[in-house]
Amino acid sequence: MFLLKSKGLKNGYNLIISESKKSENTTMMNFGILQLETGQSYENSADEERVFLLLKGQIEFLFGKEKRKVSRNSYFDESPICLHAPQKTEVKIISNTNSEIVLISTQNDKFFEPTLYDDVENEYRGKGTMQETSTRIVRTIFDKNKSPKSNMV
Repeated sequence: MFLLKSKGLKNGYNLIISESKKSENTTMMNFGILQLETGQSYENSADEERVFLLLKGQIEFLFGKEKRKVSRNSYFDESPICLHAPQKTEVKIISNTNSEIVLISTQNDKFFEPTLYDDVENEYRGKGTMQETSTRIVRTIFDKNKSPKSNMV
């Protein structure tokens, strides 16, 4: 695993962790933050499985024959919105406001339908115990049951 540090995020794609085949200590995934300004767009049809997780902003996802407008103001207070796409699927993101999107990718030659997860359940764990000091919200976007062909889980 290679952790790439910089002096803050720039506009565009910022790679933070790089998949490395040169080391045994590998995450087997790339992880970065995509920063888009209002009106800017980003296209990606990489030969990898990809996840686009909206952190904040208002964007449009275009994938397959679908066009979906989504928005999120707080990744602490609001449920996640995530597009999960297989290799070579064309994805276009149009930013309607300044936006931040996590982009994770990994090798996967299995095909599955691209899916936009925009109705993720909040699961409260530890509620009602230890005077609420252990209460936490778990938000599982997808797992092996929802996406059995994924290499992300």
